[in-house]
Amino acid sequence: MSKTSLARTVLANLFSSSSRDTTSVAEFEKALTDYFGLDVFLVNSGRSALYLILKAAGIGEGDEVLIQAYTCNAVPNPIIWTGAKPIYADIKADSLNVAVDDLKKKITERTRAIILQHTFGRPGPIEEVLEITRNKKLLFIEDCAHCLGAEYKGKKLGTYGDAAIFSFGREKVISSLAGGAIIVGNKQLERPISSLVSNLKPLGKTRLSSNFSISLLGDYFCEEFILVRPAIN
Repeated sequence: MSKTSLARTVLANLFSSSSRDTTSVAEFEKALTDYFGLDVFLVNSGRSALYLILKAAGIGEGDEVLIQAYTCNAVPNPIIWTGAKPIYADIKADSLNVAVDDLKKKITERTRAIILQHTFGRPGPIEEVLEITRNKKLLFIEDCAHCLGAEYKGKKLGTYGDAAIFSFGREKVISSLAGGAIIVGNKQLERPISSLVSNLKPLGKTRLSSNFSISLLGDYFCEEFILVRPAIN
């Protein structure tokens, strides 16, 4: 999509009194589905994507979710929103990814999920975390906010876990001003995630206008797609 076409799409969504034009959303969703070979659901941000995965898995009050300590607040916040508790594991200095030995020490009877962050696009310890989650029967979520297009042993990052999140914020691999995606690898999560996403409200015009204005002022005007379905307003 050219910058001119993008501007027209944004302005039409901002000022049209009719229903929103979601053609670009559908096109992007299909492109990602074809690319990953898994079901894809588009939302307004990576943190909303994570929140929806946790809700779909029934994670909430009294539960614990393991994450690495070197991360963005977009990771612990969705955990807190569900009522669960983020538990931090240390990282390795050479990769800035989670240290598996410390991760294992943090597992308790309340642990429900592990979020594996691929920091700055560098694959985390996938095989070790896969083994842990399978043995402990934990949910395995990949945080792929920095790694769209990256692979590990010939397989795309985001396709190893039960689910994965991607971000399309202004500083990400693909920018759509704001936006995120859920990639679903576990068939049991498809229906609850689909139900949650289908009930989302359209992105408010104030929020869309704000994202658009910030992008112009920051010279981040993107060449991709505008996502208009949020998880949280």
